[in-house]
Amino acid sequence: MSGVILVESGIPMPTRSSKYPYEELSVGDSFLVTDIPSQIVSNNNWRMSKKLGRRFVAKKVDGGVRVWRIT
Repeated sequence: MSGVILVESGIPMPTRSSKYPYEELSVGDSFLVTDIPSQIVSNNNWRMSKKLGRRFVAKKVDGGVRVWRIT
C-alpha cells in the first residue's frame, strides 16, 4: 500500500468545550450537575479554573453536585 499523504495548513485544531456553563458564571453563581460523579466534576472545575483564571468549588447536594464560581 503506497498512499499519498496530503499536507495541509491553516486547518484549526478542534477544541474541547465544556458542556457546563463555566464561562457564563459570575462570582456567586452556580449550576447543578446531576449526571456525573463529584470527582469528575471536581476535575472539570480544576481544568476550567486553569483555562479561565477563575476558581470554582463543587459540593454534593440533594439531587447531584452543585458548582459555584468563587472568584
